[in-house]
Amino acid sequence: MRLKNPNLRTGYMSLLLSLIETLRQSPNELHKTEIDEAFAALRSMTDAGFKVDWLAKKLVELSEKKQKEEAGGTRISMTDAGFKVDWLAKKLVELSEKKQKEEAGGTRMQEIKDELKSLKQKCLDLEVQLEDTKTEVSAAKAPLSFADVF
Repeated sequence: MRLKNPNLRTGYMSLLLSLIETLRQSPNELHKTEIDEAFAALRSMTDAGFKVDWLAKKLVELSEKKQKEEAGGTRISMTDAGFKVDWLAKKLVELSEKKQKEEAGGTRMQEIKDELKSLKQKCLDLEVQLEDTKTEVSAAKAPLSFADVF
């Protein structure tokens, strides 16, 4: 691409040099915001029509290295600082087991409630049967009159 405006040409050249300078730094020298700004500058150059795929690839590699370094650095610094994280792992296991018991308990409670509801319905049905039977028995116990015989 050939820009006719010398100011734009100078600006994009500066931007390109700045990106290359960023890529030359080691990941531990860079902050995440600097990498984010480099991605924004790269997008600007791409939107302007520059073919900078090679630069994008290098910037992605640098970003991934930075992320890996930050993740690894955190673990090393915590253990180097004397923090013991075994207790945290044990707590996570305990919480997980407690959560599983809670869920299982909730399921069991629902099963018991359903069974109790069923048993209460059976009890009501039996009470109705009992009342019907009592009515029949009391009707059968009624004294017979002379008219009932003949």
